[in-house]
Amino acid sequence: MLQFLLERNRYIGNGFEEAITLNNHAFEYLLEGRFQEALPEFDQAANLFHVLGDPVQSANSRSNFWLCRFESSDLEVSGQVEAELKTLAEILTDARYWQARKPLILLAKLAESRGDLETAIAFAKMAVDASKGSGTRYSETDLQYFQQLQELKLRAT
Repeated sequence: MLQFLLERNRYIGNGFEEAITLNNHAFEYLLEGRFQEALPEFDQAANLFHVLGDPVQSANSRSNFWLCRFESSDLEVSGQVEAELKTLAEILTDARYWQARKPLILLAKLAESRGDLETAIAFAKMAVDASKGSGTRYSETDLQYFQQLQELKLRAT
């Protein structure tokens, strides 16, 4: 169905609906663990939203892109990637979108991988706050991750 909608929106030239459908189609791949197939569509959706002047939806699609990148490879994270994740989190947080949790969780995981539990906990807490009231299970999984980080910190002291 999403493939049909994507082709239809492209045919009639509805760029905004095309971008939404691209993001949703790619998200189905993400949910199925088909990260490599999702990546180009998230990238296309983010770029299309950007061209259409919707920075918030662009940030959401780009966050989805990074979720896939992190899941699909042993990504060597540069300062540039981390800076982009912070920018995405800021855009989505300022817009009060629960999707801000996506880059925030990735930032928490990066900090945890460096052994910086204080920063990881702070980002995880922001993700918990962002996902509250989202109507998704993310609020539960984000809270569990936050609590795990707190336990790790307690054991380390």
